[in-house]
Amino acid sequence: MFIKILPIVLFIYLVIASGYIISLPGILLNNQTFKNIPNNFLQYYLCYMFKHFYKLTYYLADINNIFNDDKNNIFDKMKENPDKIDVVLCNHVSTIDFLMLIYYLNCFQIAGHGMKFILWDNLLYKPGIGIILYAQTDIKIKRKWEDDREAINKQIDNINVNNNEKQVILIFPEGTRMTSDKLVSAQQFSKDNNLPIYNNLQVPKTKGTWTMIKQLNDTNKLGRVWDLSLIMPKYLRKSCYISDLAEDYKLGNVFTILRELDIKPIMNDLSDMTKFKEWFLQMWKDKDNLIDNYKTYSYKKLKINKSKTNNMLIISLLLLSILLL
Repeated sequence: MFIKILPIVLFIYLVIASGYIISLPGILLNNQTFKNIPNNFLQYYLCYMFKHFYKLTYYLADINNIFNDDKNNIFDKMKENPDKIDVVLCNHVSTIDFLMLIYYLNCFQIAGHGMKFILWDNLLYKPGIGIILYAQTDIKIKRKWEDDREAINKQIDNINVNNNEKQVILIFPEGTRMTSDKLVSAQQFSKDNNLPIYNNLQVPKTKGTWTMIKQLNDTNKLGRVWDLSLIMPKYLRKSCYISDLAEDYKLGNVFTILRELDIKPIMNDLSDMTKFKEWFLQMWKDKDNLIDNYKTYSYKKLKINKSKTNNMLIISLLLLSILLL
């Protein structure tokens, strides 16, 4: 079992080591280059790990001939308007979803420090990873709406946008990973509260997403809003924990459906959280239908971006990590 999860154990060790060896000096010297290095090479390590050890392969659904129409090329759209911040909404299917999203966005040439996750601020007190997260502009929350609303707005304002690098905020609106028990509970909750009933998804929480989209729009930073559906056939409507990876560490094919959401209908009512929630729940139901019918779409295999520089960086860090150990 240990051999099967060894790459993840090594990843955790690299995170801790790079936090102390690279991020900490970057914080002390206020050097942004040093602060960003761990994000870049850890992203590359994850891509190598998922591709060569866990045999992960991403396939992107070809909706509306996105690969044949140059005007609608989704790869170009993901990198457009670097002076704006895009929002990516994703269903929560496994323990390692945030790692898998790093791999996924690498295929779209979105850099490690261009990705902003919504994180529990308790992680700031974890060895190594806390230092890396402190050095970055990921959005940290306490999971308490009264405390988080103002904090979210301030942190969004601190995200630096420029014409050099695309910034993307990644959100898991469900708030917790999928399990069969949670799905049953979510369906009962929907019945009791007269909400849409989802076959593959949990009921999303909308307050945090509404706060971020509204603040981005109010500060003229809002770019495109994307809906990403992750579909792991072996774990559809079931749990996928580290223990599951240890038993069957080959993740296999992951089918993804990426669509740009039309938010124009709600822009005039964006100040009304209730109307936003109604729109969001219906959008989530449309997403549920896409997952129900995922086998009917044609797909294109995604390729990761390779880098010899990152290979040397990982080897160098491993040597430094041994000395630190």
